[in-house]
Order: sequence, then C-alpha cells, then structure tokens
Amino acid sequence: MITLISTLVLLFLAVAAGLMIQKDPGYLLIGYDNLSIESTLAVLLGAILLFYVLLHVAIRLLEFIFKIPNKLHSRQTEKARLRAHRSLRRAFTEMLEQRWQHAEQLCTHYMKQSEAPLINYLLAAHCAHQMGESQRRDDYIQTALNEHGHAATALNLSLASWYLNDEQTKNAKKILDRVEKTNPQHPLFKKLNLEYQQKKNQWKTIFNSLPELRKKSILTETELLQLEQQSWGILLKQSPNIEDSKVLWSKLCKENQKNPLIVHAYSQKLIQAEEMELAETILRELLNHSWDEQLANAYGLAIKKDTTQQLNCAETWLVEHQQSATLLLSLARICMARQLWGKAKLYLETSLSFEKSAESYYQYAELLTQLGEKEAALENYRLGLQHALTKA
Repeated sequence: MITLISTLVLLFLAVAAGLMIQKDPGYLLIGYDNLSIESTLAVLLGAILLFYVLLHVAIRLLEFIFKIPNKLHSRQTEKARLRAHRSLRRAFTEMLEQRWQHAEQLCTHYMKQSEAPLINYLLAAHCAHQMGESQRRDDYIQTALNEHGHAATALNLSLASWYLNDEQTKNAKKILDRVEKTNPQHPLFKKLNLEYQQKKNQWKTIFNSLPELRKKSILTETELLQLEQQSWGILLKQSPNIEDSKVLWSKLCKENQKNPLIVHAYSQKLIQAEEMELAETILRELLNHSWDEQLANAYGLAIKKDTTQQLNCAETWLVEHQQSATLLLSLARICMARQLWGKAKLYLETSLSFEKSAESYYQYAELLTQLGEKEAALENYRLGLQHALTKA
C-alpha cells in the first residue's frame, strides 16, 4: 500500500515537473575556473534521475553479490535439512519393521543436520538397545546429555527404563535417584520407580505409595487395583505372625477381601497357625460366590474339629464341579479326617482319573497306609515323587 502511494506521488510530481518544464525549460549555468557548462533545468533533472537509477542498480547489484554465499549456504542447509527429515522418516519405517541396524544408521547419518537431533539420539539409542548394544546406547544418551542438557529428565528416564528392562537394577537406581533430585513429581519417574520397587520386592514401600499413585493418576484404575491386590497378598505371606496377618486383613476393603490371591495367602497363614475355623469360614464364603481351584484345594486343608458341615458343603459344590480333581482331593482329605476310608478312597481314585498330581498321589499313599496296603502305598509315594520331579 505504501509503495503504491509513493509511486502515485512520484508520478504526480513527475507530471507536474514535466508540465512546468514544457512551459519554461529554464536555464542552467555551471562555472568553475575557466570551465562553464550551460544547459536547461530539464537536462539537470534528467541527469539527477539517471544518477539515482544507476546508483540504485549498483547498490542492488552489490547486495546480490554479497548475499550469494549466504544464499548458497542457506540452500545447502535446506537440502541437508530435507535429507535429514527424509532419513528420519525412513528410520521410523525401519524401526516398525524391526530392522534395528539400518534404522540406527539412518538416525545417525544426518544427525547434525536434523531439526531435532535429540530425537535422533533417542531413536538411535533405542535401536542399539534392541540389538543388545548397551555401551553404544549409553554413549548416545551421554552425548545427547552433553549437547541437550535441558532434556536431561527425558534422557535419564529413557535410560532408566532400558536398565530396568535389562534387569540392571543397580544402574537404574542411580539414574532414578538423579531424576528424583530434579523432578520427583514426573509421572514417568513415579512409574519407573514403582517398577524398580517391584523388581526389588519392596512391597511395603509400594503399598505405602498407593494413595499417592491413585491421587496422581499414575496408573489406570485397573492397574492400581491389581497392584493393590498383589501387594496385599505378598504382604500377607510375608507377615511374621498370624496377628500381623489379621491386622492386614482387617484393613482390606471388601472388594479385596474377595480377591482369590489375597484370600489364599491369608488362609495359608491361618492354616499354618492352626486357626482352622476362621480359615474354613473365609474360604467357604468366597467359594459359595466365586469358584477358584486354588481356594478349593486350600479348603481341604482347613480341617475343623466338627467336619460334618464342612463335608456337606464340599459335596454340595461337587454337584456343579463334578470333574474338579482339586475338589475331589479336598473331599478325600475331609473324609480321611472323619475316618471315612472307603469314601476317601473313592474320591481320591476319581481325582487321579481326572488329573494326576503329586499331592493326590501322596494323599492316596497316606490313605493306603492307613488301610494297611503298604506295597500299594509305596508305589503311590514313588509315583508322586516321580510326578513332582517331572513337573520341577
């Protein structure tokens, strides 16, 4: 717009000057020493205009000449940038096809010309990790740290993740401690630190961190529930005495008190402490609502003093689970506790016909010993040992 207005103004002035000159061309005399020049005003204005045009052209020409190196450099830089961009896209394709070596070469070839060399370093390190080249992977990360210190958190977390993947927990801990000093609230740091704690079996620490993990939404609700159940189950197993186990159990929400993993761990503690009444009650209540083979096996170990109700309950379950070798084994154990030898033998033989296990062979050998069939008992002890060694 400004150019247009300037052009119109100049055009107007030129027309006005032309009309004035046409009416009166004027007279010009220039004298210096013995030299004198006579001319009209129109010629002077024409000369000034020509000088201005020539000067403008000369300046533009010099600017063009001086800019040639910069333009050549910019063009070469742009070409290199485009090549780096194409190379990075090809590297992504190679990584999707798991051609790690070629992908790494593509990432490093135009690394210096890349618009985002940090991405090249990370991808090259990932390729090296996939090929098991841990030293080369670490070198890429270290170089990236030296050149891109602002991205230290991202680089360190990537390295910690690879260390955990390689079971190098000691190295991973060093990196995580470094990140904790600078960015302790980073979601990925929380997640990787949790993974480290799981690998080191720090379940009490994990359990204590559950409220924060839930508050920060570090894990999905499903993942959080699974972690909560797993940590409770392991803590129950690790509790030094039955009183500690009961305290842990009392703190469980109703949903977790119905989780088979946790219930099995707690029932095992109760059985070891010979608190059969409580163990049987907990197992029975859950099995009545949700069937679980592991809990059905534990039910046969929680033998109460009065087994009448326990036997009736297990036989009721047998109606819906007729081919459950585990339930048949538990029924045999309850019958043996009541000295119902014939019934116990029938249940054991049926259990073994559905599924052979070391437990069933051992229990059958115990029964045969009670019945005085020593040779058959020894044979079943042998079969049970053989089966256990085969499964080991």
